[in-house]
Amino acid sequence: MLQNDFFNILEFKQEADSIEASLELNPSHKIFEGHFPDQPVVPGVCMMQMQKELLEKAMGRKTNLRKADHAKFLSMIDPGVNRLITAHIQFVRNDDTINLTGSFTQGEIVFFKYRAIFV
Repeated sequence: MLQNDFFNILEFKQEADSIEASLELNPSHKIFEGHFPDQPVVPGVCMMQMQKELLEKAMGRKTNLRKADHAKFLSMIDPGVNRLITAHIQFVRNDDTINLTGSFTQGEIVFFKYRAIFV
């Protein structure tokens, strides 16, 4: 939905239960015309969707969000200033669910922390 338009994956490293990805945001994306004019900020729902899409890339299949909690938006992501960010995801597969813990960072700055359950 957002990959290859709102953001691009520059590097994708996957281990058994973790993902680390270098991402490049598209500061000229239409979303930023409304969120917000002259002061673009990555919407929280886009951060959540990006985490979902990275998980789906690792799993090789589509997922559905069952529950999201502990979504913490700690710093705003300005795509002009913070064009390159890093995604960190840990996941645990259970019988029919995937528990995800993820974040977006740039150096020492933590933008977003997130826990969710997917099916």
